[in-house]
Amino acid sequence: MALVPPLPSHPSLDYTILKPFVNSDPSRFILGPSLTEVPAPINSPFSGDGFPLKKAIHLQSWYSSASTGKSLRTWPSTSEAYLTWLDRVEAAFSDFWREVGIYAAIQLSRHPPVADNLLLAAALCFWSSTSNVFLFKRGPLIPTLLDVAAITGLRPHGVSVSMSYNPDGVSDFEDCLDLNDLAYSKFIRKFAGESPAPVTKNEHTAFLLYWLCHNIFCTRSQKINRDFVPIAVGLSNGDRLALGPYFLAFVYREIFDSIKILPSGDDIAISSGCGVFWFLQMFLQFYIPALCQSPFNPTSVAQFDSYG
Repeated sequence: MALVPPLPSHPSLDYTILKPFVNSDPSRFILGPSLTEVPAPINSPFSGDGFPLKKAIHLQSWYSSASTGKSLRTWPSTSEAYLTWLDRVEAAFSDFWREVGIYAAIQLSRHPPVADNLLLAAALCFWSSTSNVFLFKRGPLIPTLLDVAAITGLRPHGVSVSMSYNPDGVSDFEDCLDLNDLAYSKFIRKFAGESPAPVTKNEHTAFLLYWLCHNIFCTRSQKINRDFVPIAVGLSNGDRLALGPYFLAFVYREIFDSIKILPSGDDIAISSGCGVFWFLQMFLQFYIPALCQSPFNPTSVAQFDSYG
């Protein structure tokens, strides 16, 4: 078995695991390592140009795709068919949605935010994959459970959502799913009922599954993802799910998976599938109101490429 290398020495760090918080109270400790003095500016996580990343993102290539004309292809959107379905199901289950804590989040899907691609690209220049925070010069900034609750209304507590979560009815609903009907448009045509027929539990579950995949988690496959079936079934059963922690973890994972360092190590490429960045954009605009403006003019992208 290989030996664990010793910790590097540093004049500003004390590697004591448990250090007395105050000498007068031996029962109070702080968890090490800890700082013994204010670090010198050279220890700042910022590089010489002010970015945690070695080089800024090439914004012109990230702004638009030659095939789709937009970079964030899974960004949430709405359609007449979806809004009609939403109105139909809401008329029967609005009170139920309030009880389980998803009413506000569902209403967000009526008016999804307009993607500001350049704002997101610029912000991600300050994202540290090591500490999972935005390293701004005024200090670190990260989305928290309170931010998720304030922006989306998703519950920060309740029944935990995990791989072991398997509510009653999952297998029965999965039997109704056909691999040929997982495209969003086909899914609506198959499961959306019409008046005066009542909204069945199966239709309600299907609506929740569509909403989760298309408007909340914005799956990269751009179709229904069966991994979200247990959540949709649990919500339709009335389970008070703690969707806040699950959603926040999903956002962090998408950020990590989206920022890729090219083999050369000189440039940063960002995946174009992160529709869940709608939350990240709203978070940044809420904390920095000056960013709540119309998206940047694509013709002005060149000036941003000089950073880094």
